[in-house]
Amino acid sequence: MRLYEVIVVYDPALSEEAVEGEIERLKGLIAKGSGQVQELQKWGKKRLAYEMKRKREGVYVLCRFTASPAAMREVERNLKIHEPVLRYLAVRVEEPRRKAKGAPEGTPEKATRDPELRYTPSGSPVCSFDLAVNRSYTTQAGERRDEVCYVTIVVWGKQAETCAEYLRKGRGALVEGRLTQRSWETPDGQKRSKHEVVGERVQFLGGRREGGSPPEPEAEPVRGPEPPGAEDDVPF
Repeated sequence: MRLYEVIVVYDPALSEEAVEGEIERLKGLIAKGSGQVQELQKWGKKRLAYEMKRKREGVYVLCRFTASPAAMREVERNLKIHEPVLRYLAVRVEEPRRKAKGAPEGTPEKATRDPELRYTPSGSPVCSFDLAVNRSYTTQAGERRDEVCYVTIVVWGKQAETCAEYLRKGRGALVEGRLTQRSWETPDGQKRSKHEVVGERVQFLGGRREGGSPPEPEAEPVRGPEPPGAEDDVPF
């Protein structure tokens, strides 16, 4: 059995009773494949990053459960054809890797604000959000210390829309990318600059410690394209 997480976006026109019925249906699909629900979160109605099936809002539900790969495929097959489902994101939750002896301790990076999705003049999607990177360490004097670093992440293309749709403040994420510096001039003529990370690969971490996408539960997150040229200014 493997650990999976699925975020389902339901039709906002559903009543509360209907949503509860859909949740029970999802639990039934999991149980039918001998799976077991470990965690269920009702995020409620939220505005979508972009329109789906002529809807601007959706009801979000997160479910974490164990199941076999075959059972997971059957759950996805049902979600894909079920009319009340606007969209879903299903991922396999990786087991935490064992730290090397002597490695610094820390916690997963977490988003400190909801992602902000914008479009360049040429129509390219770009999403920005901030991550809090925490680290705990012990000094030579034996004193325990904690420190946090805030990093702005910029993601482009299809992955930008996925981040805007599923990532939320407080949810953990792993980001692979490259460091870049952005410079601009304020209306009063002052020059400003900022270091950012251009995310090339974003992986959502489970739980709401806090959600287009690869439908396969074990698929790797897609890599974002290189940022457009200078003519596509970031609309922030």
